[in-house]
Amino acid sequence: MAGAFRELLREFNRDPANLYYLDGILNNFYDAQEGLPGSDVPVVNANENFGRELMELFSLGPFQFATDGLDDPSKPNYTEEDVHQLSRALSGWIYIDGEVGVWDAGAWDGGRGDDTKPPDGTPDPVTIFGVSNDDFRIGPDDPDNPVPPAPGDDVLRLPLDRQDDQGDRQAAMFVARKFWEWYAYPAPSPGLKALLAGFAASLYANDYELEPMLREMWTHDEFFSAAAKTRSVKSPVEFVIQAFKALRVKTNAKYVGDANTELGEHLAQMGMDLF
Repeated sequence: MAGAFRELLREFNRDPANLYYLDGILNNFYDAQEGLPGSDVPVVNANENFGRELMELFSLGPFQFATDGLDDPSKPNYTEEDVHQLSRALSGWIYIDGEVGVWDAGAWDGGRGDDTKPPDGTPDPVTIFGVSNDDFRIGPDDPDNPVPPAPGDDVLRLPLDRQDDQGDRQAAMFVARKFWEWYAYPAPSPGLKALLAGFAASLYANDYELEPMLREMWTHDEFFSAAAKTRSVKSPVEFVIQAFKALRVKTNAKYVGDANTELGEHLAQMGMDLF
């Protein structure tokens, strides 16, 4: 398991399934029809669906962590205004070309729209986590992108660089907890936040490349502790794969051994339908 979590977020932003499901194709800020009479400045019309989920579900989580690794509701990671402003910066991905979303500069706000209530025809810069910019955007870092964002304009860096009150990078903490809970044990656990902070520091230091963090996690003494061995719940897939390995059963991930018995049928009988 390798690759950059940063790039996963970037590519997910322009994935057609995401653009449809989380309304990215509707996030078209620049609507001259709604501008003030006689004004060239349109009002902001942000669709906040993906902007909210990007922070809540995919990068930061709604709250910082308590010492036991659970969310601390007294310490939110973002405000409703941050959601709105991030959604402005994420605008413009309104077209689909085959299997990838296409960014349209004409449909992107980036601080060019009027976000006042009521509008006065004045462009408002995008301000997220107290950082203002009139050129915030998200885009793939490849030569095919017609207008790639400069490093300082890449809005994805804001949630990925966000620090909690202990100076830890919250997105890295969020990702580290996801992996630790899957492979070791879940929160709450005394001192879990401090343990995660070390993994998060490795993830951030390597620009969100997963492999160095996972190597550090899987070789940590705590990964071999009694708690890590006894607190995780195995899924039917894990039981089946472990049985195959123990009995040296050959499989092509579909048929079992020499029989034309579908692997998926066995798992379905245990309550897990594979896609």
